[in-house]
Amino acid sequence: MVLLTSVVAYFLATRAFRLEPRSLRSAITEALELFGLSIVFLVANLAVGTCLILSARALSGRFLSVYWVNDSTLGLMSFLQAIVFHCWRRQAR
Repeated sequence: MVLLTSVVAYFLATRAFRLEPRSLRSAITEALELFGLSIVFLVANLAVGTCLILSARALSGRFLSVYWVNDSTLGLMSFLQAIVFHCWRRQAR
């Protein structure tokens, strides 16, 4: 399924949008860079969230579950952070 849509996107990009096939390698490299950056933001967000919960647990004396950090939107928000940071860095070049 993913292979089929990738092939269709390739032919659409090269035929309809007249994109150069040679620039695909740099686009893949940039996408992998963006993926790695989103992983860095995800790990940082998880670390900060865990530290905040453990600090609140220590200060309040109440039990607060670390599972609060295990939210499905955290990955999406980390990816959004990575996109914004990547675009900002690219504009600065």
